[in-house]
Amino acid sequence: MKYIKMLESGDELKLTGFPIVMLDGEEIEIARKLKGYEWAFSMLPLLLIFIGGAIGGAFGALGFSVNVMLFRSKLPIAVKIILSILVLLAVVVTHFVIAGLIYYSMLITARLDKLKAGSSLADID
Repeated sequence: MKYIKMLESGDELKLTGFPIVMLDGEEIEIARKLKGYEWAFSMLPLLLIFIGGAIGGAFGALGFSVNVMLFRSKLPIAVKIILSILVLLAVVVTHFVIAGLIYYSMLITARLDKLKAGSSLADID
């Protein structure tokens, strides 16, 4: 996708793709490109999509975004990797806690519905 806009000064602004912008033929890097291993660490939270469905995808996307911002920061690389792993752990734990709460709330609701329908406590799973 390319987007071109003429500025009031007469300069041409061309967005050729993140993270590079062209202004009057001069390429300006607005964010550092990530290296291969940085992409790999950043994408690890996206694996939640395969085990967690929509909830996993949402938390995975959040973790991915945080990791990309983290790897573009000026911290030492060892700190970035450790923090990226901590982001992954936080996202996975949070996903399972939220998914567990949803599951158990649905289970309790189903059991309450059975009780309202006239079943005895002994008949409920």
